[in-house]
Amino acid sequence: MRHSRQYWGVWIVTGVFAACFGWRLARDPRTFRAGLYLTGALGSLILGLLAGRMRELERFASIEAGQLIVALAVAAVGTVVVLGFALVGNGLVTVRREGFGLAHLLSLLLGLALLGLLAAWIWAIATEARTAATVLFAIMFPAGYFGVGFASYLLYGRIYRIIAPTMSPRPKAVIVLGAGLAGGHRVTPLLAARLDRALAVAGPGHIPIVVSGGKGTDESVSEAAAMAEYLEERGVGAEQILVEDASRTTAQNLEYSKAVLHEAGLAGPVAVVSSNYHVFRTAMLMRAAGLPGYATGGKVAAYYWPSAAIREFAAICAEHLPATLIGLAMACTPVFVLIAFALARPA
Repeated sequence: MRHSRQYWGVWIVTGVFAACFGWRLARDPRTFRAGLYLTGALGSLILGLLAGRMRELERFASIEAGQLIVALAVAAVGTVVVLGFALVGNGLVTVRREGFGLAHLLSLLLGLALLGLLAAWIWAIATEARTAATVLFAIMFPAGYFGVGFASYLLYGRIYRIIAPTMSPRPKAVIVLGAGLAGGHRVTPLLAARLDRALAVAGPGHIPIVVSGGKGTDESVSEAAAMAEYLEERGVGAEQILVEDASRTTAQNLEYSKAVLHEAGLAGPVAVVSSNYHVFRTAMLMRAAGLPGYATGGKVAAYYWPSAAIREFAAICAEHLPATLIGLAMACTPVFVLIAFALARPA
């Protein structure tokens, strides 16, 4: 009972985050805040359990408390090392298969950044470089901010892909988002996976399928035209296919497809199909566009997913830049306070 009273604040915080998550989920799951609430609930719960365990060990077995601290530190360092090398390896595979480009280098660059940061900490501690340690300490705050955000995106994005189809009524139409064409006119495996997923969602009910995608500068036909041809080759009637061939971005895909459905006299929830790494951001853009329904995705090659997920998270941060900067400033408040304190001290 005494132990429970000591940590009642942790359980209240956990409960508040959990309640906010449930409320956000019931209201509209297509928001990043739901992921942050979920991460907050899980994080506060884990911290509370660890704090309680440490308190017990300190009272009855101080040696075991020290061992637990060492074990946690080793686990944290080991996680960074394993994750860093895994990302570097994945980045090399991605570049070899997809070509050299910034979009394909993201997992490699993130892995190198993690390993470089860890190496810098080891060097600073080993050489007792106080200035370097101070700088590294300051870097940890923005790094932690984006790290928690990325973890929230990954965790909740996965949960959303599982629960979204069960939380929305059967769609009245399916929208398939376009992607680049092979050779300027052929559907790629990535786009084929989206179209196959759209066929599975549409089922035997013959609900309309909107193929959405304009014509790029290196393409001889529009993405929508190539997609329509792919569907027709698989037995979908031309009357079931609606074509939107002017969009260039995901936001335009949704806006223009919404107009196409309106012109056809179709209203109600829709299922928007993209690739699995792109599903949650698509859902957020659906919400902004006022499109009811849910997003779902076709599978992509495992090696392609890490860099794509990093790119999607960066796009979410850019699309919500004011909120991102406000959150970053709040996360870095301890750094600002320490700097102000250091400047105020007499020489």
